[in-house]
Amino acid sequence: MCVRERQVPLPSDCADAVETLEGELDVAERLIEDLTLEAYGEQPEWPTELPLELTPEGFTDQVERAAERCVPGTLVDVECTEPPCLAVFRPQSDDWWNRFVNECEGWAGPYGSSVTALQFLADCPDGSVEAVVMLGATELSEQVDEALPEGDFSKRLDQRRLAVEQGWVCQPVD
Repeated sequence: MCVRERQVPLPSDCADAVETLEGELDVAERLIEDLTLEAYGEQPEWPTELPLELTPEGFTDQVERAAERCVPGTLVDVECTEPPCLAVFRPQSDDWWNRFVNECEGWAGPYGSSVTALQFLADCPDGSVEAVVMLGATELSEQVDEALPEGDFSKRLDQRRLAVEQGWVCQPVD
């Protein structure tokens, strides 16, 4: 068994084994990076100059105010790990989209009725199913999509949807 300690030089056969293993580790790490990039696309950078309502802070504030006034459902989270920010909702009615996206001045004013939208159905432990909707500003989505290699924006959105789906906590039944 070869143990590498800082003060004790390794015998040459152990040093060769360590060097070989470190090389194999480097190759494996590069392969992981390449496969991750292929599967999930390149992570976008935040544009340097954005209107306040498209920044993480501005989007969060705007969406929280709009959700309070227009009550589309429960605002569960605002996910801003990368552009565009996505508001995560648990809708409460069948007409929530029209009431929030089309009619709510707090949303429609700054973002319009064209949105980046992701949705999924979450299976809950009690056997029920919850609808989940993620909304983002199309203006920033288009800007980010243009800056990324073709197809990467869709991969990034799908990865973000999957992350929310995997961490979803169903609403307790009263």
